[in-house]
Amino acid sequence: MIRHDIVTPDAKLPNEERFKRERHPFDIQNDILRLIKVGTTDLEKEWAFRLRWYGLFWEGPRSDTFMIRIKVPGGQITARQLRTVADLAERFGLQHLDATTRQGIQIRGVPMKRVPQVMETLAVVGLSSMQSGADNIRNLTACPVAGIDPNELADVTPLLHELQRRFSGNRELADLPRKFNITLSGCGTGCTHPELADIAVVAVRHPRQGHTGYALYVGGQPSTSHFLSHDLEVFLAAEEVPDVCEAIARVFRDHGDRTNRKRARMSHLIEKWGLECFRLAVEESLGRMLSRVSGISPPRENAHDPLGIHAQRQAGYTLVGVSFPVGRITCTEARVLAMLAERYGSARMRITTRQNVLLTDVAEANVAAICAALGNAGMNPGGNPVRAGVTACSGNTYCKLATVETKQRAVEIVNYLESEGLAHLPLTVGLSACPNTCALHSVADIGLQGCKTKVAGLTMEAFHVHFGGGTGREAGFGKRVLEKVPAAQLNEYLAHALRTYLEQRQGEESFRDFCRRQTPEHLATLFTPKKNSPLAVFHWPPVLPARGAG
Repeated sequence: MIRHDIVTPDAKLPNEERFKRERHPFDIQNDILRLIKVGTTDLEKEWAFRLRWYGLFWEGPRSDTFMIRIKVPGGQITARQLRTVADLAERFGLQHLDATTRQGIQIRGVPMKRVPQVMETLAVVGLSSMQSGADNIRNLTACPVAGIDPNELADVTPLLHELQRRFSGNRELADLPRKFNITLSGCGTGCTHPELADIAVVAVRHPRQGHTGYALYVGGQPSTSHFLSHDLEVFLAAEEVPDVCEAIARVFRDHGDRTNRKRARMSHLIEKWGLECFRLAVEESLGRMLSRVSGISPPRENAHDPLGIHAQRQAGYTLVGVSFPVGRITCTEARVLAMLAERYGSARMRITTRQNVLLTDVAEANVAAICAALGNAGMNPGGNPVRAGVTACSGNTYCKLATVETKQRAVEIVNYLESEGLAHLPLTVGLSACPNTCALHSVADIGLQGCKTKVAGLTMEAFHVHFGGGTGREAGFGKRVLEKVPAAQLNEYLAHALRTYLEQRQGEESFRDFCRRQTPEHLATLFTPKKNSPLAVFHWPPVLPARGAG
């Protein structure tokens, strides 16, 4: 195999690739100490990029604070770990934690001089921020009920631990052309969105022989290019999975496009080569042929987390799912969760890809007590489908790329739909503040992408509205139906759209199916209130997308 990162002339490389050639991303420990002394209020682009290998995201310009992204493989976290993160956020940060859609945790507002202390404290409890950003294999995600789901095909926890062992601190795979996401699912429902990962390891039954093994899906990318992953058409035993994942990462490392960061994801390499050529390259890197099997059933959809009370596979025990719309958790709430997990469970919890928290191993006799304690602390064990299915990115409160606020807006949408009696619908709602799809708006039933618009000469926050996205067997990206809906009108627009769906759907047709059988133009007409509606006050008519816009 030809190493592109060796043969490509420097003159053709973007700055980020040159930075990596000049110094391996892991070798900046002394530079962190130097930056502490000189300060980071005028941090150069080179160092803002390098620090992401250590999970440090500069909150500049003119700032000496950082967001620290903490890896939590598979979202599996202990009470001690969560309490430690809450303590760090309270002492050095902004008094809250953010659960992420990759099952990690972010704390914000940490001064650079406190970074070594934060990292040392995290290491004591077995946590790290290393490789949670930049051109790395990011935090590994996994089924949040792995090992406790009564109906799962396989417990992926051993695979999670082995892949974490192989990739964490691996210098050979710490310089990839772009970021790289791996997810594992053993429950058969695709709960971790395998369609959207660079590598998705999915437990399946052999289509002819009937025994359980693993299928691989490769090349998913929900961001601006919009690629769904491809079935690699192989069937693997559990012991084969780590070697094959490592071979795929090496192929991407050696052949991904390092000259154009907009075309550098593995999905672009597969698009260029074709799936068969890509599979042959993986086999060459692996040193052997793979077992080819086609016709493996894709995972069915599991759009919502198991919130509320659910039996575990362990007799006499349950999990208690706690709803945290948009993943914002106060330090006090985090400590209460840790205390309850220790008092009533096994001191273990799971963070889900929809930014909620599961308390596991709760004895059936303790369910009433833990639910009462959660309620007394203002936390919701359970919740309606919309509250459970909403996700939001950081928004412009913290992110430099964001155009709008998202966290509070998402909560307001949930509250409004609840007040209108519409929150019982099994919907997913994603709010992203830019096209980068951090909240997976492109595959939500209702996807909202932040933008700006002008109304009566005034610039205000607005959203492009997508309908009909989804994962699972009917995976697909939503279609942009309306553009630049003012944020002040958004709640009413969505309520009107859902009422129209309820009035005109066929039988028990899902919202997604209803949207998909309409053209975007017709859907825009259906979902736009009449001209005499109160919604016309700010902006009439709404800006409709050009034909074919997605």
